[in-house]
Amino acid sequence: MGARMIDSRTRVFLTGAGGAGTIEVMKAMRASGRYFVITADASPYAGGYAVADRSYVVPMGASDDFEESFRRIVQRERPHFVIPLVDEEIPKVHRVVAALDERPRVVGPRLEFSVMAPDKWQTAVALRDAGLPSAPTWLASAAEGCTSPATIKPRQGRGTRGLAFLAGPAELAAYLARADRPA
Repeated sequence: MGARMIDSRTRVFLTGAGGAGTIEVMKAMRASGRYFVITADASPYAGGYAVADRSYVVPMGASDDFEESFRRIVQRERPHFVIPLVDEEIPKVHRVVAALDERPRVVGPRLEFSVMAPDKWQTAVALRDAGLPSAPTWLASAAEGCTSPATIKPRQGRGTRGLAFLAGPAELAAYLARADRPA
């Protein structure tokens, strides 16, 4: 039955091979002896390549070429499970897997969530609508009711990029004047 039956180990394909957490997960999987670990990353120097059973360099998750590259790997390796660990890749992985005849199971957020979650405003609204506790949130373009001090962050982006702590409304205006794109 092709590559999937190389041995009795469960075949798992993880993306984001350069992440410290990914590397530790792969080490634990390999140490158990139960998993054949496949990984991919956009960097040819990702640390996880040394840990995996098989590794691939793929285009960045935001690239138009990512899906085709990912599809070819999945069809070649025939994993039982795919674990996308890069935010930009998750919706693309769902789309690729949904179009395959033989589908591995995607271990990660549902497609709808992965499309919504990168937008901090949409996430705040979804939390509020679900009755879940969340911080008071405003769009900068409609922040008249915003209380100070406040924390501001772009709707899109990772980590602390664009994060600022504002003492009052004047600092909001200055922040927005420097911002790459209005919130």
